[in-house]
Amino acid sequence: MVSEVTKRDGKKEVFVPQKIYSVIFKAAEDIYPSPRKVNAITQDAFTQALAVLSKHPDSSIGVETIQDIVEESLKTLGYNNVAKAYLNILISKGNSKDV
Repeated sequence: MVSEVTKRDGKKEVFVPQKIYSVIFKAAEDIYPSPRKVNAITQDAFTQALAVLSKHPDSSIGVETIQDIVEESLKTLGYNNVAKAYLNILISKGNSKDV
């Protein structure tokens, strides 16, 4: 199981799953007005992303890999519009991967 995240600058920090949940929630909230829908999407995508992360072979993972996993989880579940909002949030925070 992942326990450490390698940031873009090479620094390592403790893996905090709540950060993933929060960004997914914000992205869903940007698209859907219904709190029930936002919560359902967030829980689905968060669960999917954690399932993938739990199979990661190393205890350390790069932040870009986490972002890719979250984006792919959203798309796999059919939440393409939320995936776009997620990427927009990362871009606005300056946390997006180089493309």
